[in-house]
Amino acid sequence: MALFALPRVNERAESIEAEYCTVSSIHGNKGVSSEQNNDEESQSSDVSCEDHSNELDYKQDLNLNQQEDVILAISRDIELIWGETKNANWDEITNKFSDAREGRSEMPPLMPSGKKDGHIGREAGSIEAEHCTVSSIHGDKGVSSEQNNDEESQSRSGKKDGHIGGEAESHLGGPYHIAIDSPLNSLPYAKDAPFNVYQQQHGPTCLPNTRVDLLHDIYRWADGQDERFIFWLSGMAGTGKSTIARTVARRYLDQKRLGASFFFSRGGRDVSHAAKFVTSIALQLASSVTFLDQYICDAIKESRNIASQSLRDQWQQFVLRPLSKLSGSAGQFSYILVIDALDECDNENDIRIIIHLLAEVQLLNKARIRVFLTSRPELSIRIGFTRMPDGAHQDFILHNISSLTVNHDIRLFLERNLELIAQERSLTADWPGEEIISRLVHSANGLFIWAATACRFIREGKLFVKKRLSIILENSSISVNAEEKHLDEIYTTVLRNNISPDYSYEEAEELLSMQKSLLGSIITLFYPLSTQSLSKLLSTAQDDVNQILDNLHAILSVPEDPTLPLRLYHFSVRDFLFDRARCEEFWVDEKEAHRVLANKCVQLMSTSLKQDICGVDAPGMLVTDVEISRVERSLPPETQYACLYWTQHVEKSGTHLQDNGQVHAFLQEHLLHWFEALAWMGKVPEGVYAVGFLESIAVSIR
Repeated sequence: MALFALPRVNERAESIEAEYCTVSSIHGNKGVSSEQNNDEESQSSDVSCEDHSNELDYKQDLNLNQQEDVILAISRDIELIWGETKNANWDEITNKFSDAREGRSEMPPLMPSGKKDGHIGREAGSIEAEHCTVSSIHGDKGVSSEQNNDEESQSRSGKKDGHIGGEAESHLGGPYHIAIDSPLNSLPYAKDAPFNVYQQQHGPTCLPNTRVDLLHDIYRWADGQDERFIFWLSGMAGTGKSTIARTVARRYLDQKRLGASFFFSRGGRDVSHAAKFVTSIALQLASSVTFLDQYICDAIKESRNIASQSLRDQWQQFVLRPLSKLSGSAGQFSYILVIDALDECDNENDIRIIIHLLAEVQLLNKARIRVFLTSRPELSIRIGFTRMPDGAHQDFILHNISSLTVNHDIRLFLERNLELIAQERSLTADWPGEEIISRLVHSANGLFIWAATACRFIREGKLFVKKRLSIILENSSISVNAEEKHLDEIYTTVLRNNISPDYSYEEAEELLSMQKSLLGSIITLFYPLSTQSLSKLLSTAQDDVNQILDNLHAILSVPEDPTLPLRLYHFSVRDFLFDRARCEEFWVDEKEAHRVLANKCVQLMSTSLKQDICGVDAPGMLVTDVEISRVERSLPPETQYACLYWTQHVEKSGTHLQDNGQVHAFLQEHLLHWFEALAWMGKVPEGVYAVGFLESIAVSIR
C-alpha cells in the first residue's frame, strides 16, 4: 500500500480518480485505498491501480482546478500521517509504516483536523519533533525522513551518533555530544543563532579603548545587584549594536556565564523568525547551566509536540520551569542571555511576545538571569518595553552618545584599519595623515558601518588604495546630514566604482544590468548561497559572477572558497538597494527579483529532479541507511534551496499562476519528484507548508 493514499475530497475529484490512483502509487506499482467521507458515515472503497502508465499517467493534462484537488488530497494525507504519529513512539511509528508498505494494515480514515478546507497549519511543523517516517514516496522506493535540526540540508555532518556538530559547537566552544536517545535531539535548533558560529567568526568586537564608558556601564549592570534585569541597547542602523553585543557575549562566554545568545538576521533562514528562538535558547542553556539539561529533558518528554506549541508555552516548559527547579542560591546560577537585532525578526507580534517572555525571568528565584538586548528603536519594540513594569529594564540609546565620544571611537577604528592597509601595501607609516582621517571621521557622521565599509573599499583596491581613498573623499558630503544619507553615499560610491569609465556606453549598461540582477538575487535569497551554487541556480557562468563581485567586497563577504556562502556585511545594504528613492540607478525591484528567482528555481528543479534521485534502487531504504555524501551529491545546495523556497519566491513575486504555465507544467511533471527530494533532505514539513500555499493559490484562481 502506498503511503499517500489519496482520498476523493469532493464530487469533482471522482472524475479524475484514475489520475489520483496513479499519483498516489507514484508511478503506479502499488494498489491504493481511496476513501470517501460522507456527513452521516465514512465508507471506503479499494481502487486497484495496475501499472498501465500509458493509460493512467499522472502527467496527463490536468488544469489547475484538477491539480488543486491532487495537492489538496496530498496535503490531507500528510496531515493524516502527522495525526497518526504525533503521540506514537519511534517503534510504533516504524511498525505502522512498515505494515503499511507491506499491505498488512489499512490506512486509517482521514483525521478530523478541524480544517475543513484542507489547509495545513503551522502545527504540522511538529513532524520535525516526531520521528515521522515517510516511506514509499514513489511506491516502490522507501524513503525515511527523520527529524532533523535546522539547516541539515546544508551542513549535515555525516554522524549518526547524535553529534550535533556545528549547530551547538559554536556556542559551547567545542563539540556537544548528545546521546542518540536523548530528548534534546528533538529540539528544533537555529544553528546560526549563537554569536560565534563559524560563518560569523570574523564578526568584529570592540577595539581596545573604544566604547569604554558604555561597556563599563553594561558590565556593571550585568555583574551588580541592579534590579533592572534587562539592558536594552537601541540605535539606528550602522551604529555598532551587533559589535557591542558580540563583545558582551564574548566576555561572558570566557567567564562561563553566557547562558545563551541569539543573533537575529533578516534573510538568515532560521534566525530571521522566532519559530526556533525558545528551543535554541533552551538547548544552549542545557549545556551552559549545571544540572539544567535533565530538567529540560523531562520537560521535552512531557511535551512531544514541541514545534506546534506557542512561544509562550515553549518558554514556560523549556526555560522558566527548568530554571525554577534548580537547587541552591540564586547567586550560584548567574547567567547572561544576549539577544541581538530583535528588530530583524520578521513578525512584529512575535517581537512583542519575546519581550514579554524575557520580562518573566524576573520571577525566577533559583537562577539570576540577565538579558542584554539590542535593536533599532522600532515602534513594536518601544511599545513592548513601555508595557513592562517600571524598573524592570535599563535603556541606552546609542545615537544619543556624545558626538565627541563616538568620533573618538571611530577615529581609533579608522587609524587601526588604515595602519593595517598601509602595512599591507608598504605605504609610509604616516599615511594617510591626520587631516585625511579627520575628514573621514566627519564623513562617517557617527556611523561605524560607514567607517567599516570605507576601510573595506580602500583595502580591496590593493595597488589602487590611494585612488580608492580619493574616490571616497570626493563623494562624501561636507555637511552633516541624516545617517541614511551618509550610508547612501558610501554604498553608491562602491557600486559606481564597479563600472569603469573606460567601458563604452553599451558595455556599461550591460554590466549595470548584470550587477543589478546578481545583487538583486543575493539580497533576495532566503538564505545565503555560495558563488558556485548561485551561478548554477541563476544559470550564469561562475567566472562572470566572480568578476561582477570582484569590486564589491566592501559590501559583500566573498569567501575565497567558492563553496562557502556569500554574506552581506550589513543589512542596510539590502534596505538601500530596495529603496528606489535612495538607490537611483542601482535600484532593485523586489517583486521582480523574487519572480526571477522563482523562475530559476523551477527551471533548476525541472532539469534536476527525477524518480529515485539518489539512485538507491532499494525498496524500503531509510535515509539514515544512505551515506549523506550520496544525498548531497544528488541534491547539491542550489537544488535543495530551490526545493525549499521556490513557492515562497512565487508568493513574494505576486505572480498569478495559470494553466499550462511554468509552475503548472512543473507540478504535472515533477510534483512527486519534489516530495521525494524533500524527504531525502528531511524537510517534509516545509513541503506541507508549500502545499498549503499552492492549494490556496489554486483555490483563488477558481
